[in-house]
Amino acid sequence: MLKFDIFTISALTSCIYLLRIPASAFWIDIVDHRPPLHGVFTGLLTAIGTAGILLVLSVPPTWTSITLPVAILSTLFDGLFYQPLLVLVDSAIIKILGDYKILYAKERQYGKFVSAIMSICIGWFLDDDHDFDTLMVTTLIGSVILFLLSLSTNVQPADVSLLDIIQCPTTSEDLTVVDETSPFLTKQQAYTSFQQQQQQQEPTTTFIYYKPYSLFGEHLSNISEEDASMIQRMTTTHSTSIRPLPANSIQSSSSRVYRLPYTPPISCNNHNIPIQFVQEQLPASFELARLPYPPPEAPSLVLITFFPGYYQKQTMPVVQPQEEEYYYLHCYQQQSRWILKSFMSSLFCLGVVFGLTQSLLFLYVHDTLQLTMHFVGVVGFIMVCADLLASKFVLWIIHRSHLYKIIAGAHIILLLCTFAYTWLHPNFLLVELFVIFLQSFQCLCFHSIWLLAAHQVDSVVLTGHKRMILKGCMAALYSSVGPAFGVLLMGYLVFQHGTEDGYILVYQYAAGFTVLSAILSWEWSTTD
Repeated sequence: MLKFDIFTISALTSCIYLLRIPASAFWIDIVDHRPPLHGVFTGLLTAIGTAGILLVLSVPPTWTSITLPVAILSTLFDGLFYQPLLVLVDSAIIKILGDYKILYAKERQYGKFVSAIMSICIGWFLDDDHDFDTLMVTTLIGSVILFLLSLSTNVQPADVSLLDIIQCPTTSEDLTVVDETSPFLTKQQAYTSFQQQQQQQEPTTTFIYYKPYSLFGEHLSNISEEDASMIQRMTTTHSTSIRPLPANSIQSSSSRVYRLPYTPPISCNNHNIPIQFVQEQLPASFELARLPYPPPEAPSLVLITFFPGYYQKQTMPVVQPQEEEYYYLHCYQQQSRWILKSFMSSLFCLGVVFGLTQSLLFLYVHDTLQLTMHFVGVVGFIMVCADLLASKFVLWIIHRSHLYKIIAGAHIILLLCTFAYTWLHPNFLLVELFVIFLQSFQCLCFHSIWLLAAHQVDSVVLTGHKRMILKGCMAALYSSVGPAFGVLLMGYLVFQHGTEDGYILVYQYAAGFTVLSAILSWEWSTTD
């Protein structure tokens, strides 16, 4: 409508991708320190972001002198105010659920269902609406609903009776099923629920359900089972793996554990911060980065901890138990740095592929393949549904095949799809069917690789804080930096080589980055 060239559109889109991460972290930090105002800030961001979108949609094409400044202003509003809304809503969900984060995926899927339906409706109504009046009205109605819901929602842990809580396991077999099929219920939580229920049913039994030796799977030869204080220190809620202390740190004659003179660094800007502070004192929104299968944008909010002076604003707790300190030391020194770089570099390449092939896919489908606007809405519907299916698919396949086979297969499918797109043209027979088929597999592979990579972090990285930071870096590279570079490269190639040859080069570059992502992912996908 505003008659911008493809490079200008890609540059503006790239700015939106780059602004979304720091803006999300900034607004999350504000609402975390002012919990009663969470809904107010969500409504405020909705109003400002919607104003920016309506502004660019309402500019007449004949006002050529102000179209670019208005587009830049709308881009800033979108990146700084509208894009962070998704993370703010995710944060509200995780806070309202409280201790029942197992229901997070179920609550989040309702928004995806609405988005999928709205994509079809918008595409259908845009067929004969070249002034985007329908899009403006739909955007306004949706924003008003979100604004009112934000102001009326009290963001605090909800009453348990209002949540659809699953029944606690009654047998050890049920415990195994819950642990495998419920990604947000930890084994320790399930074990505790099972243990408490058995104790209530059999109050007179002499069977002891709490067994430190079997619980940790290690010999605790230096800790007496009667030592309640030591047992309490060992049974923390942290995700830090607990292993036996080395012989040189133990005095066998007195059975005393001596403290190691080491406090590991948290980041390049914050040194000597206790681990227990990181694991218990950080805001509730950071739980999004601790989920086994987090959404791709949410974990990046933890990167705000790299800002100088962030930890000085918090209250410093007591020093953590010596066991955690020792294992952070060992993990910090012995963790394969190539594995961490493998996670980040492969996700960056995957983000570049996403930016090349998905960011401006609607323009390619409508302008190059000359398909109707209602079919563009169908493509948007497929993209949302693929996200939903990926969550189910990952939970189904992760216990049925080796991880490296799944990751390699997903990259092969992405590679075949990118080559197939280079063969499509407007007069191609059944082009609509091929686009639906290719887009479904592409989106399913993108989301599946991200979910599997985030889940693998919990298996490879031993300390909870390092997992959280690594997931944040991966999310920033996959959902922000990578797509920003990819869409900018796509705009440059199409602008320089024309529409037909340019898009062929785009998908060839995407194929190259897909191969590079597959090679870089081999390290973390084959590590147990």
